[in-house]
Amino acid sequence: MKFFKFLSAFVLASTALFAQAPDESMHSSIEYRLIGPFRGGRSAAVTGIPNQPNTFLFGAAGGGVWKTTDGGNTYEISLMDISAEVLVQ
Repeated sequence: MKFFKFLSAFVLASTALFAQAPDESMHSSIEYRLIGPFRGGRSAAVTGIPNQPNTFLFGAAGGGVWKTTDGGNTYEISLMDISAEVLVQ
């Protein structure tokens, strides 16, 4: 049993010696962009509109209903005084 533990530890440790370094050029074209509401947080409800594939309503748990008409590239506050549970009903 001790030999099995030793052998397992040796195999796991030796695999790190032969691991390949990641190719950084594969990720050089990736750029960060913020696509959601600037105050993210939890969502209470999300719904889409039939026949409008880029339009979504997002109910924030902290309040307010946000709307996007460009598939999530930009959001605008749609309803501030309404609870997000309205989207679920």
